[in-house]
Amino acid sequence: HPRAAAAFVALLRGPVGRQALEDAGFQIVNREPFNILYLGMNQANPDLADPRVRQAIAYAIDKEALVAQTLPEGTEVATNFVPPSVAGWNPDVAQYAYDPEKAKALLAEAGKSDLTIDFNYPTNVSRP
Repeated sequence: HPRAAAAFVALLRGPVGRQALEDAGFQIVNREPFNILYLGMNQANPDLADPRVRQAIAYAIDKEALVAQTLPEGTEVATNFVPPSVAGWNPDVAQYAYDPEKAKALLAEAGKSDLTIDFNYPTNVSRP
């Protein structure tokens, strides 16, 4: 079909409107997004070597508020490194609800009550 071929060539050259593709006979299938933002922790850092410190950080972050205030509407808090739509997602992964008091207690237990950690966030990164 000539229109389909033209639409396909246009698609290879750059973004094409959904309607143009549908008009050319292409079937558009929506899928759930699977972009994941995560906080990586370098366990080689002596302050982060203790799992209680890493757990404290997880408890100290209000993930619901972070997502609501910084990401597009409809974004969900990740519970795994991959979303539920991807093989490998595990419903049994430990969850850390926002609990600043528990975070403080874990830091005290680890002997790190006065710990300061610098976080780095790359700003020149594009995500599809």
